[in-house]
Amino acid sequence: MGRPLIIAKGTYGDIFPMLALARALERRGQAPLLATESRHRAAAESLGLPVHYLDPDPAGGAAGSAAGAGRFLSRRRLRLEVEVLSALAPHSDLVLGSQLAFFGPAVAARAGKPWVYCPLLPLTLDSRLDPSLYPGLEWLQRHAAACPHLQSGARALARGVSRLALAPVLAERRRLSPRDRLHPLFEGLHSPLANLLLASPLLVPPVHDWPPATSVLGFSWFAPTHLGDAARVEALQRFLAAGAPPLLFLLAGTARLRPGRFFTTAIAASEALGQRAIVVAARRFHDAIPPHPHLLVTGYLPYQLLFQRLTAVVHSGGIGTIGWCLSQGLPSLLLPRNLDHFDNAWRAERLGVAQVWRGGRLSAPALAERLAALQANEALRERLKALAPLVAAEDGAGLAAARISAWL
Repeated sequence: MGRPLIIAKGTYGDIFPMLALARALERRGQAPLLATESRHRAAAESLGLPVHYLDPDPAGGAAGSAAGAGRFLSRRRLRLEVEVLSALAPHSDLVLGSQLAFFGPAVAARAGKPWVYCPLLPLTLDSRLDPSLYPGLEWLQRHAAACPHLQSGARALARGVSRLALAPVLAERRRLSPRDRLHPLFEGLHSPLANLLLASPLLVPPVHDWPPATSVLGFSWFAPTHLGDAARVEALQRFLAAGAPPLLFLLAGTARLRPGRFFTTAIAASEALGQRAIVVAARRFHDAIPPHPHLLVTGYLPYQLLFQRLTAVVHSGGIGTIGWCLSQGLPSLLLPRNLDHFDNAWRAERLGVAQVWRGGRLSAPALAERLAALQANEALRERLKALAPLVAAEDGAGLAAARISAWL
């Protein structure tokens, strides 16, 4: 029996695949240690595994939210994270984490333990043969896709800007290893042992210039048991049973906390189409949305409950949400806002399973028109019908657990 240390940080979209991996490792007879943020206490403790917290705040902020980078990149918080991980690594047999486990490679090396990288985002593998789209540069990159010099320039600029944004992380990494000059979001996370991408090979085909020992294992599904009180789940089930399949509108990341007029626009578009709708919104926005018999406003619910009997989904382009739409054969309109959303959305569009909003300001008539066209797109629906069972059968967590168990 081995003891892997699993670093799970970020929003629900970041930690749920890591929790699925922890559960898969436990099924294989391993004894995982989980290191996460205190805001995910309920999710982590629902697994019944040993849990250690990386931050000093027992409240931890809103679970699943994308809190300000300043708070989560504070020197005090990063220093405590390193201290917690440094204390745990010597008692583990292997350290693993995703793209936010900035200190995983260093603490593993200092403890003499193997490091395994389990990214969720193709963007962090940084390929020249299949360039990612970066925030603020995506329009230029798409319109000059055949120009390698422009793509190289975009890559260099994105790396430089992100290096500046992660200056506190760089400083802490250099405190651990003074010679460390690697980018903490790219090659600074890569593992010589294994880089196991937990996304679909349909969405992210492997390329030859990825780091050695890189594999694409498939999506890693997790069914949380701590989310959604009984009343909220019952309200969802009643609404789904009461009429035709609805549209689903949801935002992720910073857009979820600052939605602007998105909900008003979404509801007006669904009314113009004569379709029912579900809006997923943070609780503080609920009172601002007028009640309507053909509308359900709800908080965050497990996707295995939410993604059923829908006709289409409008969302930000998170990689996990794209995966759920694919697995259920649901057409989606993607509204990328920041970070990895542009790259994820472009890959889904390239696969022919989603459309991307690039029309500037979002208005209700324009959104209604795009949604009508999306739902009438028979080629897209046939593509989804063919791919849905393949994606639903993916088991990235199980495949990763099998490989990791072989090293323990």
